[in-house]
Amino acid sequence: MDKKKLINDYKSRKIIGGVFRLTNVGNGKYFLDSATDIGAKQNLFGFAISTGSCFDYKLKKDWEEFGPGSFRFEVLDRIE
Repeated sequence: MDKKKLINDYKSRKIIGGVFRLTNVGNGKYFLDSATDIGAKQNLFGFAISTGSCFDYKLKKDWEEFGPGSFRFEVLDRIE
C-alpha cells in the first residue's frame, strides 16, 4: 500500500472518546477512567495483558498479586 495513503487514512479516522472501567474480578475493585481515544486504551489494555506488563501504575499491586488475567476492560460510555 501507498505510505501517504496509509498516513492520510490514519489521520482521517474517526476518534471516539469515552469512559471505561477496569474490574479486578479477583477482589471486586475497579479503576474508572476516561480517554479521548477509547479504542487506543482498549489496544493498550490488550497489549498489557499479552505481555504481562501493568496497564496503569495505580493497579500495579493488584496486577502483580492477581495477575493480568484477573482484569476486565468495559466501555461504559462513548463520546463522539
